[in-house]
Amino acid sequence: MGSTSEPYNIISGTSMATPHVSGVAALIKSTHPTWSPAAIKSAILTTTDIVDSTGGPILDHLYRKASAYDTGSGHVNPTRAADPGLVFDLSITNYAGYICWLLGDHGLATIVHNSSLNCAMLPKVKNTQLNYPMITVPVTSTPFTVNRTVTNVGPSKSTYTAKVDAPKSMVVHVFPEKLTFSKLGEKKTFSLTVSSHLVGKEEFVEGSLRWVSEKHVVRSPIVAYAGAWLECSVDPIQGNGKKSEKFWDDIAALYNSTTPSNRKRDRNQLKQEWQRTKKRLCAFHGQWIAVNGVYHSGFSTVDLETMALEKYESNYGHSFQHYLVDGIYPEWAA
Repeated sequence: MGSTSEPYNIISGTSMATPHVSGVAALIKSTHPTWSPAAIKSAILTTTDIVDSTGGPILDHLYRKASAYDTGSGHVNPTRAADPGLVFDLSITNYAGYICWLLGDHGLATIVHNSSLNCAMLPKVKNTQLNYPMITVPVTSTPFTVNRTVTNVGPSKSTYTAKVDAPKSMVVHVFPEKLTFSKLGEKKTFSLTVSSHLVGKEEFVEGSLRWVSEKHVVRSPIVAYAGAWLECSVDPIQGNGKKSEKFWDDIAALYNSTTPSNRKRDRNQLKQEWQRTKKRLCAFHGQWIAVNGVYHSGFSTVDLETMALEKYESNYGHSFQHYLVDGIYPEWAA
């Protein structure tokens, strides 16, 4: 450790998380050599521990209850990951359809390098509909539905019952509520519909869906986030190829559908606010790049974020988080 007055030091971050999770993935692959990378990832994500070693909630670096954005799906449990019961699998076609929605033909050609695939022949898959075990949807006062397909990798004959854990502000419906399998490798599709009573009041609301059988518990975190820009386009500047007026009309419609009546805005007001926000984001991104260029292994993402925030405040004379979280424009907090 070198010369220091401290008796010990603790360093955390991706430097240690990456080899640990890679080792777990290798163990699962050795047990299930035919499984795809997506199936292995699903097995790890859906079998995690969501409490700490004392049985209490997982805490963040400030000793507050950690959110899904801090913990992901939870602490990896290698034993359970080797026998997950169900997996959310993804094929090359699924990923290609997502790339088509996200980036179009040019992106598909750049990433996939398969001349036999083109976006005209593929169904476009939105980010919310990608068959991923973690479920992220926009917060809306009207129900928002996603579909997921699970593959049975447990006992050939088994029945799973849906159990939803969610705050009162989040309404979640699952259909069907039971999945019955008769053979190994069988696939079943279910739909999950989410709405929230706290539209415009919180950044996000979280809960979870558990599929429970006699032997297995398959858990998917659910996060409902607030963000008109995020839902209308993957690129708020380019507008996903839409004409400017159409793009900002779509943003205004979604923003106003998730915002109390006394805080509704038209497209010009939202566009002006985005221009202000974009400048702050670009300025913070510059500080983030600067910090990452100096500090590498041994520093966690939280450490780097803290240093970037301090650097931003030192250079610009105000807090970046004050703008985005506390808000110097409180009427925009939605």
